[in-house]
Amino acid sequence: MRKFFFVLALLIAFGNDALFAQADFPRPRGIYALDSGQGTYREANIRDYPFVTGYCLRPSWSELEPAKDVYDFTMIDAVIRKLEPIGKKLSLEVMRPPEPAYIAQTAGVATWFDTHKGLNMILAEFDGSKNPRLGFFQENLAASKDTVTGVITGFPKTNFATPLSSSKDRTFTMFQMLQSWNNPFGDPAKTANTIPADAIKYAYETYGCAYFEIYVADLDDQDYWPSFQAWHDTLTKSPTTSVSDDRSAAPNKFVLQQNYPNPFNPNTVISFQLPVNGHVTLKVFDVLGKEVATLVDNEVLTAGQHVRSWEAKNAASGVYFYRITAGDFHETKKMILTK
Repeated sequence: MRKFFFVLALLIAFGNDALFAQADFPRPRGIYALDSGQGTYREANIRDYPFVTGYCLRPSWSELEPAKDVYDFTMIDAVIRKLEPIGKKLSLEVMRPPEPAYIAQTAGVATWFDTHKGLNMILAEFDGSKNPRLGFFQENLAASKDTVTGVITGFPKTNFATPLSSSKDRTFTMFQMLQSWNNPFGDPAKTANTIPADAIKYAYETYGCAYFEIYVADLDDQDYWPSFQAWHDTLTKSPTTSVSDDRSAAPNKFVLQQNYPNPFNPNTVISFQLPVNGHVTLKVFDVLGKEVATLVDNEVLTAGQHVRSWEAKNAASGVYFYRITAGDFHETKKMILTK
């Protein structure tokens, strides 16, 4: 069965409260690769990384409905055919130009644009209770750090993102990054001296946000992979619970995950989870059993998700094994370095 989250830059209410009366449902969660219009069907930015939950397709209204009552879902179908085999979700975000005039002229239909004008009316209609299936979305998430004080400042401020701030305990919030950290086309100062994970942390703690759209220039940067994987694990560990759930619950068992990518060259990411605090060792060995790298050296780690990366630029191509020891738990997995 095909599933996707439907995110509209333009909100439309049809005056039927019963349509949205169900209070408990899967909220949008995870890290989504952002469509930038590349490819025949805008599908070029689809990514199969383990920390990517899905793909945000951003067609215009006119691309989906070129004329009144004439619909073209070729683009959506093509993207779904790419996503289904790799187990990724589709987030559909209908962008400007605005809706056709006949939509607003239809009896019983009210429309709102994402502007500061009329915010009180929007908040009253989409309050998380009357229409609990509708949340709030903004496309300006960023974070910068003062190199002197070390203080990280997140954007947007709560007095700017009023709907997201005031409704965070009643409905869900969603953010798109302001720009790419590696290609800051908007305001470079707002992403200075930080990484995307700093912005995710700010939105998670400030707005209760668990859904993020990120530019592929950052998703493809292997230096960011460990932090992306850690946040993916945090954001998606309770996919069917409500926004008020305890986000600090620890996993209930030891798990050593398969490294990604595999085969790899020269960087790979290894994720593991711990149900309790304890001493942990994670080492890499060659096929002869010789230790070639120590990624965790008898460190005391807290219960939860952990990620380590191995840069094997000085290692030869071949098969390697990584082994974790955490108390009485031991597990070994194989990986392949291809140069």
